[in-house]
Amino acid sequence: MKTKAWNWMRQAGWSFYGPLLVVALFVGGSVSLGLYKGSQWREFKSAHNCQKVGRVSGDVLPTVSFNTSTGQPTVGVAMEADKVGWKCDDGVTYWR
Repeated sequence: MKTKAWNWMRQAGWSFYGPLLVVALFVGGSVSLGLYKGSQWREFKSAHNCQKVGRVSGDVLPTVSFNTSTGQPTVGVAMEADKVGWKCDDGVTYWR
């Protein structure tokens, strides 16, 4: 059942721009959150005199799972990012 709001949106051209706007807001929010978390880490790292102590290379891992309704196997790939170890003056080593 289509409502008056849907008809208005369609007539105003929102049937194309609505989903595009949702995607743009999602991408923009994700980027903003990533930048915010990065700035928080830089502030913490500076305030706690963190020193780089190690680096672990990322990896590509094959995965296998089974569909419970059909029993068919599913093959996939999982990617793990590189990580850097930071030893801080609070006695904790953070891996980022």
